[in-house]
Amino acid sequence: MNEAGRKSRPGPEARLWTKVVIETGRGSCEEVALFLAEMTGGGVECVSVSDRGHSPREQVVGYLGSDALNPSHKSRLAAFLEELGARDPLAAPVLVRSEPVPEEDWRHIWRTHFRVSRLTPRLVVRPPWEEYVPKGEERVLEIDPGMAFGTGLHASTRLTLSFIDDLFKEPEETGTAPTFPETVLDIGVGTGILSMACARLGARDVTAIDNDLAAVSAAEGNIRRNGLERIVKVSGVDLAAVPGSFDLITANMFHNILVELAARIVRRLRVPGTLLCSGILEGGQEESLRQVFEGLGLHFTESRHEGEWVALRFDRTGDGPR
Repeated sequence: MNEAGRKSRPGPEARLWTKVVIETGRGSCEEVALFLAEMTGGGVECVSVSDRGHSPREQVVGYLGSDALNPSHKSRLAAFLEELGARDPLAAPVLVRSEPVPEEDWRHIWRTHFRVSRLTPRLVVRPPWEEYVPKGEERVLEIDPGMAFGTGLHASTRLTLSFIDDLFKEPEETGTAPTFPETVLDIGVGTGILSMACARLGARDVTAIDNDLAAVSAAEGNIRRNGLERIVKVSGVDLAAVPGSFDLITANMFHNILVELAARIVRRLRVPGTLLCSGILEGGQEESLRQVFEGLGLHFTESRHEGEWVALRFDRTGDGPR
């Protein structure tokens, strides 16, 4: 996030957050993100940065309560970074900065880089502070990120949205009768963009879950803002507590979490049904997930890449292992 030009001061009731930015090599990004997510208890963001003539690097950004980065946490963070650096000096993570961010400044931060963007041939995202008149078959999603991540600008989100756009093609485009996914489960809802895209394109019932309460709050607000609250229901319940099965499941999250949840995800997928996984790095993570979900009876259908990121589509055409 670009914070240039941020001048306002917190009012007496404004809550302070500590923004933590860690730069690391691609190979350590997920491990750093998982550590920071555990420390913050909320969402984190991975942002690609220029390679500066070296191996590609990313910045992992997280937000802690104002008193969260206490001496104990600082010591733990320093030990973690030192351990990773010793294991892989080329990808050694570095604490770029930690700084206070007033909650009232959040919108100013987003305003510096979030603009109207076309994400797929039919899906356009806009922030509340910008106007946009849709053209032709465009569907516009208004997103106010709040404290959650998921404006659709990250490659993993765009890749998933491209799959979603294709899954909801009109019959004249495919030459066949429409077979829209009617029921959708969105695991790791973020700002709600994937859930709302499915609803805008034809899903009739979308269940969205996230263990980050800031994400749940942001998604609820965006769902209301787009008039989709009758279709999309969002909550902080655990996947194990979600009833029923679904035509389409989207899961945009870290590789290790996808592996951990894989069996539970497959049990929620109908026959026939489609699973979209993203938030994955090409190469080892991609191959690992293929093996996991194919081992659980799903058919690997397609992968889509953007830079180092990849999204995978699996289909369930038979019962297979459970």
